[in-house]
Amino acid sequence: MVKQRIIFGIIMAAAAMLLCWLDSVLIWRTGGEQVQGFIWALIAEAVLITAVNEFSGLVKGKGARVFPIASMAGATLFCLSYFLKQFGFAFGISQAYLHLIIMFAAVLSAVLLSFVAQGRTKSNEGTILNCGATVLTVMYWGFFSSFFLAIRVEHSISALIVFIAVVKMCDVGAYTFGKMFGHTKFAPAVSPKKTWEGMIGGCIFSAVSGAAFSVIFSVMLWWQGVIFGIIFAFAGQLGDLAESMLKRDAGIKDSGDKLPGFGGILDIVDSLVFTAPFAYLFFNIVS
Repeated sequence: MVKQRIIFGIIMAAAAMLLCWLDSVLIWRTGGEQVQGFIWALIAEAVLITAVNEFSGLVKGKGARVFPIASMAGATLFCLSYFLKQFGFAFGISQAYLHLIIMFAAVLSAVLLSFVAQGRTKSNEGTILNCGATVLTVMYWGFFSSFFLAIRVEHSISALIVFIAVVKMCDVGAYTFGKMFGHTKFAPAVSPKKTWEGMIGGCIFSAVSGAAFSVIFSVMLWWQGVIFGIIFAFAGQLGDLAESMLKRDAGIKDSGDKLPGFGGILDIVDSLVFTAPFAYLFFNIVS
């Protein structure tokens, strides 16, 4: 399992770096305007489709139903909102105004289409559960994931790389220290394998990588990178715990089996999606 995890982890990291490079060179310029983030928009949508599908299967175990059209419409509009707003020039409106329209459409489609889908079942049974699960799916995986493209579009591909690297290095540190020194349980009722020793290891790895990557990519000062690393080590662990709570409630260990050694897409991106809005806020503060 460990060997498989390492090999597949290296493959994913190499693929991510290649896609980041492609994204940095594929910028469309027209009439003084430029649109960037094409590759990341495609990645985000591909991950979103898989995540929504896995999450739908997860809540199904609790007798809830995520309506596919409502969830995908709302989640896609949210997820791609920061990318799509760049096309404001094509409609003669500001990016901020187009972004507001897209966000409004995302909320409307998620809520209204949920009730339409429930109505088509010709039953009132499970209305709160089904519509609630659908809207939760849209907000958690659509709205939260939109901040990946927010960081990419409004800051840089370098900022996005630093964010992803720091959060995933926390996972590496937590896993390593937990395996080597882990004894004191961190949240046994939610995630029995998590330990305080692992948490400390995650903070160390994140702080060091935050300082190093911040300097390498010229995103922020090294000491800001240390603060960034520590904050998002804790935030990332909370993201892991949030998904663990959902999985335990559904009675499953992993969200899927598509990624050898890791489980499903949700098991890979849970900490990233949970922390993305706060990373966007952090970059806004330090930039």
